[in-house]
Amino acid sequence: MTVSTEVDHNDYTGNGVTTSFPYTFRIFQKSDLVVQVVDLDENITELILDTDYTVTGAGGYTGGNVILSTPLTSGYQISISRVLPVTQETDLRNQGKFFAEVHEDAFDKLTMLIQQAISWLRLSLRKPSFVANYYDALGNYIRNLRDPSRPQDAATKNYVDSLSEGNNSYADNLFSRTLRVPEQINTLPSSLDRANKIPAFDSNGNAIVIIPQSGSASDVLIELAKPSGAGLVGFSHSNNYNPGMVGEKLQNVVYPTDAPFYAPTDGVTDATLALQNAIIHCENKNSKLCINRIFSVSDSLTISSAINVFALNSDCGFISSAPAGHAAVIFNGDNICWNGGFIRGLNQPSSSTIRQDGILLNGNDCVLENVSISGFFAKGLHTSNADGSGVGIRDYGTRNTISKCRVEYNKFGISLEGKDGWVLGNYVSNHYRMSSEAKPWDDTSNYWDGIVGGGEWLGVATGYLIDGNEFEDNGQSGIYAGGNGGIFAKNRIANNHIHGNWNRGIDFGVVQRLANSDVYENIITDNIVHNNRAANIWLAGVRDSIINNNNSWFTDDYRSMFAGHFDSCVCLTLADGGEKAAPTGNQVNGNRCKTLESDDQISGFTLNITDTARGNQVRDNVLSPTGKTYIPNPELYAVNNIDIPTEFAFTPQLIGGSGVTLGNSSGKLTANGNVFSLSLSILAQSVSSPSGSLTIGYIPGLSGSSVRHHNVRTEFYNNLNTTMQRAQPYVNIGDSADQLRVYRLADGLAKDDLLEYFMANSDLRMVGDIEIIPYNFSRSVTVVGHSFCTSDVMSTELNRLLGTDIYNFARGGASDVEVAMSQEAITRQYAPVGGSIPASGSVALTPTEVGIFWNGATGKCIFGGVDGTFSTTLVNPGTGETQLVFTRDSAGSAVSVSTTATFAMRPYTRFNTNTIPAGRKHSLHRDDIYIVWGGRNSTDYARYVSELHTMVANMHTQRFVICPEFPYDTETTGTTGATNLAALNNNLKSAFPDNYCQISGVDLLQNFKSKYNPSYAGDVTDIANGITPRSLRADDLHPSETLQPNGLYVGAKVNADFIAQFIKSKGWGG
Repeated sequence: MTVSTEVDHNDYTGNGVTTSFPYTFRIFQKSDLVVQVVDLDENITELILDTDYTVTGAGGYTGGNVILSTPLTSGYQISISRVLPVTQETDLRNQGKFFAEVHEDAFDKLTMLIQQAISWLRLSLRKPSFVANYYDALGNYIRNLRDPSRPQDAATKNYVDSLSEGNNSYADNLFSRTLRVPEQINTLPSSLDRANKIPAFDSNGNAIVIIPQSGSASDVLIELAKPSGAGLVGFSHSNNYNPGMVGEKLQNVVYPTDAPFYAPTDGVTDATLALQNAIIHCENKNSKLCINRIFSVSDSLTISSAINVFALNSDCGFISSAPAGHAAVIFNGDNICWNGGFIRGLNQPSSSTIRQDGILLNGNDCVLENVSISGFFAKGLHTSNADGSGVGIRDYGTRNTISKCRVEYNKFGISLEGKDGWVLGNYVSNHYRMSSEAKPWDDTSNYWDGIVGGGEWLGVATGYLIDGNEFEDNGQSGIYAGGNGGIFAKNRIANNHIHGNWNRGIDFGVVQRLANSDVYENIITDNIVHNNRAANIWLAGVRDSIINNNNSWFTDDYRSMFAGHFDSCVCLTLADGGEKAAPTGNQVNGNRCKTLESDDQISGFTLNITDTARGNQVRDNVLSPTGKTYIPNPELYAVNNIDIPTEFAFTPQLIGGSGVTLGNSSGKLTANGNVFSLSLSILAQSVSSPSGSLTIGYIPGLSGSSVRHHNVRTEFYNNLNTTMQRAQPYVNIGDSADQLRVYRLADGLAKDDLLEYFMANSDLRMVGDIEIIPYNFSRSVTVVGHSFCTSDVMSTELNRLLGTDIYNFARGGASDVEVAMSQEAITRQYAPVGGSIPASGSVALTPTEVGIFWNGATGKCIFGGVDGTFSTTLVNPGTGETQLVFTRDSAGSAVSVSTTATFAMRPYTRFNTNTIPAGRKHSLHRDDIYIVWGGRNSTDYARYVSELHTMVANMHTQRFVICPEFPYDTETTGTTGATNLAALNNNLKSAFPDNYCQISGVDLLQNFKSKYNPSYAGDVTDIANGITPRSLRADDLHPSETLQPNGLYVGAKVNADFIAQFIKSKGWGG
C-alpha cells in the first residue's frame, strides 16, 4: 500500500461521555501512538498505553481507535499522534528474494518519519514566509521566556507586571504628597511670570501667583533661595559652629576680608593689624589663609606656627611699606607653606630711604612657592642685616624650599644662610642692564647679585640644592658666594641657566681663608652659563669642589649687550682668593667652553688657572678655540693634573762646572698632564779651561718633582774637542728633576767630564720627554711651634703611626711671632745698624724687641734680599728684650738700607726627627699637614689667634691641627694664668672648630689629663687643681719623654697618639 495521506495525528475535545476516539492514519504497532490530554488549566498529560487507554487497528492501513479507560472530561482536549522510532529495521540480503511488501513497508516507514519531522517543525515558532520580518505564534502562548536584559529582548508578563507595580507605587506616592482639588484646575503662569512669587487662588478658585509681603517668612525664604541668597547669611570667624554646619566648614579657610578681621582692600589703607589677626586666628584654628585682595601693610607680618597661606590668584598680595631693617613677611615657625600671589616693596631703584627686605625664613621645613617678590631695594653698601639689605628672600632655616618664584627688581634676589634647603625653578633678575642706573657698576649701586651664598656678611650656607633656576641680568653675579666672608660649603649647583649678568655668572671667592670664611666641597654641574660680562664661572680660592659638565660660552650678542664695557670673556677660571687663598683639590672635568676670538677690545679665554693652584684635576674639557687658555707657568702641571698642552720657553744655563760661558741658548717645554716634552739647545760662547760636570738647568716647573721616567737624549752635538773620539753624550736627570746631567759615554761607561771637551761654539741639542709622578697632596707633616714640638719621642711616634715624614720647624722657646715666621706666613721690617748690610760677616738689627724673638732664637733667613742666618743677643735679662743679629751666608756686595728692609725666615727644618734632619730645606711645606702648637710663649694671646688666621691663609690645603696650650703646675684653677689659658684655648676652639684638636668633644689637653694614675696621690691632687698630672710630665710643664715613676704612660706618646688619631679621623693620613 501507498501512504496516501499526510495526516499523522488527530485531535478531539471531550464531552464527558465519549471514550473511543478514532485515528485515521496507519501505524505498524500500537506503541507507535502517543496520546496526550490537555486539561482546562492547559496542563498537558501523556497517557499510558494499556493503562489509560488501549489501541485497535494497529498494523492495518486505515487507522483504528484509541479507547480511554474513562470518558474524556468535557472541555478537555485529546491529541493522538504517530511517533515512530527513528530506525531502519529491514534487512535486504545480496541476491535474496524480492518481497514487495517488505520493501513497501520500509518505504512507508521512511515517509512516516518525514511526516513526523514535518509535524514537529510545524509546532515551532515560525516566520509566515521568507520575506516576513516577524514570527507568528498563531495565537498561542510562548511559555518559559527569560526576563529581558537588552533593549530588544521580548518582555515576559512577570517583568511587565513588576515594572507596572513599581510605577504605580511611585505615582501613588507622588500623588499622596500633592495638593489636589476635586475638579480640573488651570495651569500656573510661566517661570518668568512666577519668579520670586508665591501661589494663591482668586475668588473663583483659579490658581494665580502673587508677590509676598516684604519681611514675611515667604519673602525671606524666596530671597535665600536666590543665587545671591548665601550672601544674606551672617558668618564670623569669631563664632563657634557645631560640627558639620556650614559655618564650621567655612572656618577652614580664612579670608582677611571676613568678619571679624575686615582687612581693607583698597591697597592704600593699612591692613597690617587685620592681616596679623587673621594669621594668628589661622594658627590657633589650624585654618588656611587665602589672600584674596591687594592689601597694604606698614610693618612685618609674622607667622609663628605651621599654617598654609595661598593666594586666590596671581593678582592678590601685599604692598609693604615696612620700615628700614624690617622684612615684609617673617616665617618664625616650622612647616609654614605659602603658595602664590605677590609681595611687593615700595622702593624704586633710586631709593635711599627705606631699606626693606622681602621674606625672611627663620623657621625649618617651610615652603615658599609660586610667589612674586619685587621692589625691595637698599641703595649702596649696608652696615648690618638690621640696617636692611634689600633682599627678596632670605633663608636662615633648615630644609626650607624656595620654588618657582619670580624674584625681580630687588637689590639681592635670594640670600642663603641656612642649610639643607632647596632652591628650585626660580627666576631671579634685577634687570640691571635695562635700568637707567649709570654704568659701569660700582658699590653704590642698587643692583647686586641674584643669589648670595652665605649672605652679605659672614653667614653660613651648607647643603643646599640650587637646581633648575634662571639667573639673568643681575647687577653683580648670578650666583655669588664667599666674597663677603662666611662659609659656602657642600652645596650642589646644577641645571641652572645663568646669563647676561654684569659681573660673573657663577662667582665663588674666598675673601680670606679662615675658620669662618671658606668655600669648599661644592658641586657645580650641568649648568648653562653664557655671556656674563666679566666671566662665566669664576672660582677664587675655592677648594675640594667638583666643576663638571657645564656649558660655558660667549657669542657675538655679548658685544651688543655690554657695548663700551667689555671685560676678559673668560669661560672658567681657577683664581687666587683674598690673602693668596689658593684653589686646591678641585675637579674641573668635562666642561664645554667657547669664547670669542680676540680683538683690540676683547681678549677672550676659555680657561684660566692661577699660579697658586695645587692638587686640581683639569681633564677632558672641550675648549674652543684652541690656544685660548691662560696657564702662566709649567709648575702648574707638576702640582696639578692638567691635560691641556701648553708650550713654555726658557733660557737654559750651566749649573756647576766652570770655564764655559753660554751664548745663544734656548729651551722649549710643552707640558701636558704629567709629561713634559723638552727641546733645548746650548751654545758655548767662550771657553777657558773648562772643568767639572755638565749640568743644565733649570727646566721650569719640575723643581721638587719626582721623575718616573724620561727619554731625554742628545739629538745633535757639534764642535766638541776631537779627543772625545767616538764617545757619545749621555743625558740623565741631575740632582733635581729640573736639571739635566750630561755625561760622556765611552767604552760603555758614563764619565762626568763632558764639559772639559767644550770649545768655543760647541753646541748641543737635546730632546725628549720627562714623565713625573702625578701630584697628590702631600702626606708629610710639618710641625711648627714651641718646645712641646721639639720632642724626639713625639715625632718618632707620629712617624710610626702615620707612616710619613715629619718636617720640624719648631724651636724650644719660640714666640708666636717666630712660629708664624717659620711657616713663611709673615715678615718683619728691621734696619741694620750703620745703615747697610756688610759685604761679609754679621750686623745687628734694630729695633730691639720683647716677645718677638726670645733669647736663643736662630735659623735661616733672608734680609734685604741677602741670604743668611740670624741669632739673638739678650739686651735686657729682666724683660727678655733681645736684638737680632744677621750673618751673611757668603760674601758679596754691601747693601745699603736707607730705612728698613724685609726680614723673612727660610723654610728650613730646625729640629732633627727620625726621618728628616735639621737644616733640610722644605719649600713645599704649604702642601703638608700642619701641626701648630705655638701660643705658650706669646705675650699677646689675641695676636697669636690673629697670626694663626694668617698662617692658615698661607697654607695650600686646609689640613692643619691647632693644639691647645697646657698649664704650668702653678697655674691651678682660679689663678690668673689658668683663667687666661682657658680663655686662649676657648678662643682657639671657637676660631678653628674643625681643626682644633679634639675628638668627640674631648680635646688634646683633656685627653692628656685623663691618662693620670688614679692610684697616685700626686696625680689625683693635680687633677683636682686643674693641672696636668705629674706622672706624665718631665718638669713643671713639658710632657715626659720616658716613663716616669708612678706613670702609666709616656706624656709625649700620649699627645702623639691623640694627634695622629685626629689626623686619621680627618682622612688626611695613616
